Amino acid sequence: MFFDYHPKLVTRIVEETPKTIIGLIVLSVIFLLIYQDYVPTVLLLIWVVLQVLFIYARHLNSKRLAASIKENNHKKMRYQIKIFFGLLVYSAFIWNLGAIVGVMYAQAPYEFISLALIMGLLTAGTMTLSSILSGYILYFFLMLLPQLYIISTYSNSVHKAILLLSVIYIPYILMLAKSINENLLNHIKDNETLEANVKKLHKLSITDTLTEVHNRRYFFEVGQRMMDLSQREDKTISLLMLDIDYFKMINDTYGHQAGDAVLVDLAHEIEEMTRKSDLFARIGGEEFAILLYDASITDAKKIAQNICNAVSKQIFTYDSSVLEVTLSIGVAETDKTVYTLDTLYHEADLRLYMAKESGRNCVR
Repeated sequence: MFFDYHPKLVTRIVEETPKTIIGLIVLSVIFLLIYQDYVPTVLLLIWVVLQVLFIYARHLNSKRLAASIKENNHKKMRYQIKIFFGLLVYSAFIWNLGAIVGVMYAQAPYEFISLALIMGLLTAGTMTLSSILSGYILYFFLMLLPQLYIISTYSNSVHKAILLLSVIYIPYILMLAKSINENLLNHIKDNETLEANVKKLHKLSITDTLTEVHNRRYFFEVGQRMMDLSQREDKTISLLMLDIDYFKMINDTYGHQAGDAVLVDLAHEIEEMTRKSDLFARIGGEEFAILLYDASITDAKKIAQNICNAVSKQIFTYDSSVLEVTLSIGVAETDKTVYTLDTLYHEADLRLYMAKESGRNCVR
């Protein structure tokens, strides 16, 4: 769509707005100094008021564009871009009005000054507007064509030379604007590819490649932060250590692929039973862990028993073979003596050993 642009291109317009406003103010002052002795004061005042309204509207539009980008609201951003295009038309009207008034009251050589001012404005606009190339092209021709018409009206050899220079100037500036636009788009694409690769690598670094749940590294990094937070907020954390019973027998009987299939299905089954605030990870081999924030050991044992019962009832199959899968779970909670992740992990691991010694398929 004509008014749909990449948010980062629009962000550049927002970032360049203060520079654009300063440039407009400087050019406006130059315009007034040139024509103050020729154009009636009333007309100059009207022109100044129109320019001030434009500057305020451009500033307001920039703030609203920034807000729509921050909110990721594409509908609002599209609406503000339409306003932005309207303001470009309005700006071209103001400058062309000034040029026409200048020619009416202060003829040659002042039409050259108007042309020089507007060419300077367009050249500066190449840097600030070229991120939205279609807007810049619109502004370019709205600003330049009336000036060329004014120049052609005073046709003599000098004017024709100026027209010839303008014809050379037009494609050069447009190619420059297009080049800047393409460089910006390529830069954005490269950055997005880099960001996507960084995210992908980060995900790979914290994810178990087989089960696609969090890995041991992520568990201990985030788990310690959860422990620190629980101490500040005076909350209890419980840890569930889960181990698949007789997993080696499954591998020996049905093969390691069957064991991998069990791990994947089991991980998905357990993940569906955890809360968003829980930290679930594969610690290694057939062992998993769940860190429960703000959960007493009583609550944790209930959750563990539910998981244990659900897994024992779940039907695991591989190559038409039905596999019996059960879990042994050890549960521990933080207290005055157990307040680090390492000690909590050690306590839960001891309870897991007790569950194994108690006949398996149980919670201790």
